[in-house]
Amino acid sequence: MNKREEFLDKASKQMGNNGGQKFWSWYGFNYRVEWCACFVSWCANEVGVMDIKIPKFSYTLNGVNWFQQRNQYQGRSYVPNKGDIIFFDWDGGGTGKDHVGIVETVASGRVHTIEGNSSDMVTRRSYSLGAAVISGYGVPSFVEDIPEPPFIPEQIIPVGGISIGTNVFYQQGKLTNSAEKIPGNAVGGTGNAWVKSYLPSKTSPYLLMKDGINIGYTQREYISRVNQLPANGILEGTNVFCNLISDNQDTSPSKSTGYQSFWVAQYVDGNKKSPYRLVKDGVTKGFTNRDNIAKV
Repeated sequence: MNKREEFLDKASKQMGNNGGQKFWSWYGFNYRVEWCACFVSWCANEVGVMDIKIPKFSYTLNGVNWFQQRNQYQGRSYVPNKGDIIFFDWDGGGTGKDHVGIVETVASGRVHTIEGNSSDMVTRRSYSLGAAVISGYGVPSFVEDIPEPPFIPEQIIPVGGISIGTNVFYQQGKLTNSAEKIPGNAVGGTGNAWVKSYLPSKTSPYLLMKDGINIGYTQREYISRVNQLPANGILEGTNVFCNLISDNQDTSPSKSTGYQSFWVAQYVDGNKKSPYRLVKDGVTKGFTNRDNIAKV
């Protein structure tokens, strides 16, 4: 059973719950609230996808905003998949402010749902596809949505690239579920994964795997090799302060940065005068050496 199926299975097993105390008290409320979003969040948490694929939210508009910010929101004309999150506006205004549920299936022009706080119960409902009361859908990118890439020999990886099978740090928030897409805009720390595949000429050519599961695609500047530096070096992926930079690897740093903060995107070559490539806001800003950078 994959995560999408686990999510639906967990929701369906709550059928008949009356009053929703199990869900709104889990969320942190000590009194009854409108608990449809708490129910969705609880199910996501139970199968380990909350705040990864589906947000923790108690107010429906916060759920809408979360998916919109990640370009994972579709309007009412979209034909949903099982496990998608369906948002409602009973006035037909399209805001998603009134109610939320989980898509169980789509058949014969109708979308069938599992909903919490529907007549104060967990129950099944159905609606015509495109009905005015449907505002839109949050579309989680579950693991099984990441397609398995074709095998490509390691030797096609360009100079400066990272080989298949390499243990790497990845910048959190900079993953996407398709090699054709640009990684997200979220900024955060780093995680640890393996490079499973490399797809040349793709927007995000590196597929990363963690604990045996494909976690997403990314670009070269958002991953770094683990432990490939000398003892006094700074790992790729480290957030650093830098005082002086150079325009290329072969000249010593001389341009002042005002001691700004950067990411070490790549350690090019220890024999270079400026072996560290520095990135800020996803753009390479220059190169420097060990003497001019310090860990944040």
